Amino acid sequence: MWNNWISRILSKDIIALLLIVGVVVLFFSSVLLGSNTFGYGDLHRYFYPLRFYAASCIKNGLLPLWNPYLFSGYPCFSALQLGIFYPVSLLAYILPFHYGFNLYILAHFLISGISMYFLMREWKTGFTGSLISGLSYAFGGYMLSVVDMLTTLSAAAWTPLIFLFYTRALSTRKDAET
Repeated sequence: MWNNWISRILSKDIIALLLIVGVVVLFFSSVLLGSNTFGYGDLHRYFYPLRFYAASCIKNGLLPLWNPYLFSGYPCFSALQLGIFYPVSLLAYILPFHYGFNLYILAHFLISGISMYFLMREWKTGFTGSLISGLSYAFGGYMLSVVDMLTTLSAAAWTPLIFLFYTRALSTRKDAET
């Protein structure tokens, strides 16, 4: 009985994850499979050069403490916008920068869709509703409008997961009190 229920739930979740990944790949196929990149607004004027410099330093075995090429010098290590130790930034450090930078952005659309899907599942929404919620959040106007603001994109992508953990913490506390 439990095995059937668990396998049915896991299979639905796997189908949802594959659908979300497929929609992200399809939606951003020109960026993912071609030579296009995200390049408008603050993204190409501010984030791209700073992250390129940071990735270049890290690939050469240096910590990007100071960027002498911006203004009269810029403290890279302490800049929140660079996210030097943010785990998703590893994509830009390991892969060729152009491709890693694109994957960094796409990863946040994946994170937002998947985390919203699981939040809706936690809130007892059905499979279809959870999948639509995940896709709507990932490809809604807000997420698409903050592509050029990487710190905002990163925060928005993780927000449903924060609510998910908060909900679970409340239910665990309620269970412990009874």
